[in-house]
Formats: sequence, structure tokens, C-alpha cells
Amino acid sequence: MKKEKMLEMYRMMVLIRRFEERTAQMYGLQKIGGFCHLYIGQEAVAVGAIAALNEDDYFISSYRDHGHIIAKGGDPKGVMAELFGKSGGVSKGKGGSMHIADFSVGMLGANGVVGGGYNIAVGAGMSAHLAGVIAAHTTLPVIAVPIDASSLGGLDALLAMVQMPPGIPVATMGIGKAGAKNAALLALSILSLADAGIREKLDLYRSDLKKAVLEADEGVRKL
Repeated sequence: MKKEKMLEMYRMMVLIRRFEERTAQMYGLQKIGGFCHLYIGQEAVAVGAIAALNEDDYFISSYRDHGHIIAKGGDPKGVMAELFGKSGGVSKGKGGSMHIADFSVGMLGANGVVGGGYNIAVGAGMSAHLAGVIAAHTTLPVIAVPIDASSLGGLDALLAMVQMPPGIPVATMGIGKAGAKNAALLALSILSLADAGIREKLDLYRSDLKKAVLEADEGVRKL
């Protein structure tokens, strides 16, 4: 990875830490209402994972979401305004700390319910390749469930619905052949940050995939 990219990621981690420190201060002064879950100590997780995404990729978060939306490109001032319930917040002050969403940066929303993002991920995944929708709008990936499929207890069948055609759009870590392909694409996307050759081949694969899906979509329209 190039020095410039590492410095950029480091600055983002520091930004998230300073943001959360001020959030904690304001929450302690009762300037922020409701519940507030800080992301302190986890900055590298968000920055490292989101660095592998494209600008038009989607991301779904949990209730500990401040670091996620900032790492995805959300405006820190807009996020802070959201915590204060201001109309200038990224969700017009209606989301607060646990339900932030900003579609302009691909942040499809956070959820106060543990595991509540599953259905959002499924909907986002399915919409990416339904007939009439450009399948490759989100080339890679919708980040949803980076856990072993054997522990999903039936949700693997639900998530499997969005694994066709393989390669788009939900990045998972072990749901059949399509899930394995998604995991490989996610890994390649991370490696491409430091290898222009991998990046070029990955872009070519995505282009070919988009063409194939659009051709399939056209075939469905003719039926």
C-alpha cells in the first residue's frame, strides 16, 4: 500500500477518534438526546474495510455507526448535526445516533435492533439485479454478514436469494459457490488498493459482469 493511502487512512482514523471524543463530551453534557454508542477503539475496522469499497458501493451499519458513515465519506459536521437532532443533519435530524442514513455516500442506514440490517442487505442486494434495474449499479459490494454461514441458523437461505448471479452484490464469507466468489472479490478489492495490476483485472471483470447481466436482463424483457 502506498504511503499516501496509508496516511489518508490514518487521518480518517484520527478524525473518527476526535469526533467520538467530542460526541462523548456533548453526550455527557446532555446536549445529545437518546442513546449514543461510541466507536472509540474500533476506528481501524471501519477505515480498513471501507477503504476497499468504491464510492457507489452500499454499506449497512449497526447502532454503533458514527465511525462507519464518516469512513464512507459522510460529512462529519452533518453527522454531528444529526446527533444534535438538527435539520441540517445527514438524516434531517430524524435518525439520531442509532439510525443514521446518507444515501449520497451509499450509507443505507444503521439500525438500533441487533441484526436488523439483514433485511436491508437482502433488499439492496435483490434490487441490484432485478429486471429493469442496472445490475452492476453496485459493482462490489454490499457489506452485510462477514460471518460463517453455518451460524446463520436459516438466514443463509434468505441471503442466498441475493447471490445470483455470482459476483454481486452482497459480500459474504461462505454461502455456497456464489458466496465464495463474493469473498474472493472482496479480498481482491482490498489487494487492489496496493496493486494496479489487480485493480485493472478487477475492473475488467466488473465490466464483463455488467455486460453479461444487462444482456440477461434484456433477454428477460423479451419474454
